Amino acid sequence: MLIKNGFVFDYESNINGESLDIEIKDGIISRIGKNLDYSGNDIIDAVSFFVVPGLVDMHCHLREPGFEHKETIKSGLASAAKGGITTVCAMPNTEPPTDNPEILKKVERLAQEAGFGEAFFVSAMTRGRKGEEPMDFQKNKEAGFIAFSDDGSGIQFNTLMIRLAGLAKSSGALLMEHPEMEVLSKNQPVSYGKLAEKLGIDGQPAEAESLALLKFGAFCGMNGAKIHFTHISTALSVNAIRFLKAAYPGLITADTTPHHLLLSEEDNLLLDTNKKMNPPLRPLKDRLAIEQGVIDGTIDCIATDHAPHTEKEKSTDFYKAPFGTIGFETFLPSTYTHLVRNNLISMLEWVKLVSYTPSKILGISRGTIKAGESANITIFDPNKYFEVGKDFFISKSKNSAFLGHKFYGVSEYTVFGGKIVYEKGQG
Repeated sequence: MLIKNGFVFDYESNINGESLDIEIKDGIISRIGKNLDYSGNDIIDAVSFFVVPGLVDMHCHLREPGFEHKETIKSGLASAAKGGITTVCAMPNTEPPTDNPEILKKVERLAQEAGFGEAFFVSAMTRGRKGEEPMDFQKNKEAGFIAFSDDGSGIQFNTLMIRLAGLAKSSGALLMEHPEMEVLSKNQPVSYGKLAEKLGIDGQPAEAESLALLKFGAFCGMNGAKIHFTHISTALSVNAIRFLKAAYPGLITADTTPHHLLLSEEDNLLLDTNKKMNPPLRPLKDRLAIEQGVIDGTIDCIATDHAPHTEKEKSTDFYKAPFGTIGFETFLPSTYTHLVRNNLISMLEWVKLVSYTPSKILGISRGTIKAGESANITIFDPNKYFEVGKDFFISKSKNSAFLGHKFYGVSEYTVFGGKIVYEKGQG
């Protein structure tokens, strides 16, 4: 295969929009250069398109096993491929939870059979995600789990945090934490702020996130364990991450989501259940702090937290509707439009956020376009402008917080392992 005449962007190699050809043999990038000689007929004409490493999403929910009516591994990976994502990390809040080598084999087989991209799986930190007894970290890591998380639930007890930090250090495992002090958040459907005042409730305080983050981060730092904090949403949390990174260099990382980067509580004054997620959309000052944290590198990367729910589940009272919004197919256009088209960061910095850095945090050889590396490549039209509607999605669920929003950037081709797994017009 030859990808010809595309504007290539690669953070690691510092290729910044140069018009290049990319030759692929046996799933591996074999050559990169100008006007490459090529005798095959499997050519992608990428003229006027941007060519970037396949996007890496280190936080998503594929729902299988147990919730296949919302999403399956196959439908989820197909949706990811349409969004230019070639690598995902699936969280363990399934039924049963993915917390042992036997279930890992089953879900890995389903991902391989789907063929749309690759899925790494995150083990539960505690048995059954009950927040009580730690998993066998060494056993699960050796089985192939890429990290450990009770996502959907934060770890609540200091003694357990300390035990988990010790296990992570001794096994060399990465912890991925959903930071939330439930005694403070109280499962409130919205954040503190104007919306909570309108509803006459307390709302989730910023401290429910930032204090949980500070505690677990300090325990990991003291033990020399690596911990990644996911879907950061408040200004206090951004400051907490800065503090922890200074105190424990090389051990603390964090991501935010496209919806926390682009949206605030003011975008949900009409109580749209598709904009109900946990952590909730925050006041504008928090959104701006998240944006600044992304720009200055305090927040290391962006992850979708793709969380499918059916229309029936979301078409209910706001208080009763489940938390979550889908994100695979809007990942590229939302972040590209907001950050690059608005001149907040460069294209290379964007590639670093959505592909290169998540690969480094996970310890996988992805996120780069370089000879000898896997041919995971996304080709998109940077000038295509469109409005997000339900018919845009091929995910089984349509619960997007970005319905009605207009973005630039449409995937034209997604190449995984040297094979085209998505081509515009397929779905």
